[in-house]
Amino acid sequence: MSLKNFNRTDDMFSLCGLNCGLCGYRLQGKCSGCFKDSFCAKICPMAPCSVKHGNIEYCFECPEYPCRHYEGFDSYDTLVLHRNQRKDMQKAKEIGIDAYHDEQREKKRILNHLLKAYDDGSKAAFFCLAVNMLELKDLPEAWNYQVSSGTKKQFEILKDLMKRQDVESLVCATDAGREGELIFRLIYHQCRCKKPFERLWISSMEDAAIREGFRNLKPGTAYDNLYEAALCRERAD
Repeated sequence: MSLKNFNRTDDMFSLCGLNCGLCGYRLQGKCSGCFKDSFCAKICPMAPCSVKHGNIEYCFECPEYPCRHYEGFDSYDTLVLHRNQRKDMQKAKEIGIDAYHDEQREKKRILNHLLKAYDDGSKAAFFCLAVNMLELKDLPEAWNYQVSSGTKKQFEILKDLMKRQDVESLVCATDAGREGELIFRLIYHQCRCKKPFERLWISSMEDAAIREGFRNLKPGTAYDNLYEAALCRERAD
């Protein structure tokens, strides 16, 4: 059957159950994903089947799933994403695609952090393997921070403040040093905040020093290297 009418919108999870958003080939630009005219679609036996069954977005939506196309499917392909393909497809079916996407986005956040902080050009494949093969709850706690019960109330207050519509940007006013930078960034990322922020860098709590510091705020990105150094030190400890 022709792929002329093959149409998909999900760039994170493929028709047949691959986590495209976490794939090393996709991150390196070697694959355009599970879409019409892509390399994968042209060789995929499921794509024509999708069109035949009304252009379904995921194979688990088909009443014939799992069909003959999945016989031995987990073993004949060397792509590591195929190792959990049937398992991931079943999970997406059971918990719903929206909930599955939430997990994927959290894994993608962890993957991006690992690639940014630790990849020296040779570890991308390993990190992609880790986030693909492990359940979110099984990823090392060092990569997946949890808010403690003792600080949850204060955390929720900060989170609500960051989400306010009238708050357009933030100021990082933690201690001037690696530890202070790390504390702010961890809270910022845990709140899923995307708003721009500036850095207040002072070593004195005198009024004059504080006013001077606010007159000389710097972009938060100017301290990215400090954050990464603090993060590496924390991992090493």
